[in-house]
Amino acid sequence: MTQTLYRFYWDVQRHGEIESLFIADDEQVAAVLGMKVYLGEVLGKHSDIQGTLDAEDLLIITQEPGIIADLRRVFSGDKINSYRFRNGTLCGINPLNCIIDDEGNEVEFPLKLTP
Repeated sequence: MTQTLYRFYWDVQRHGEIESLFIADDEQVAAVLGMKVYLGEVLGKHSDIQGTLDAEDLLIITQEPGIIADLRRVFSGDKINSYRFRNGTLCGINPLNCIIDDEGNEVEFPLKLTP
């Protein structure tokens, strides 16, 4: 599995913008493309941000193993961010942790992929 540093970005018009940086396995990301993401009221009361995660929402920053390893080492050793980084999030909201099914139930991540 290839680890990749992604940038997530949504422009939600009048409410503002959402962006984040996270590290994830390419297979996991491919598996959630097209699924619903529910971020709630992250941009203020009544913002209720949700949508479908598309490939256009993600920018691959790097797949360089050395850079990924350095980021993992630095962020996992930071006492403030180490809890958040357990799921690969460097900053912002990781959309992979906000996937919902058609009934609005949270989908556990990482997904259990079958070969």
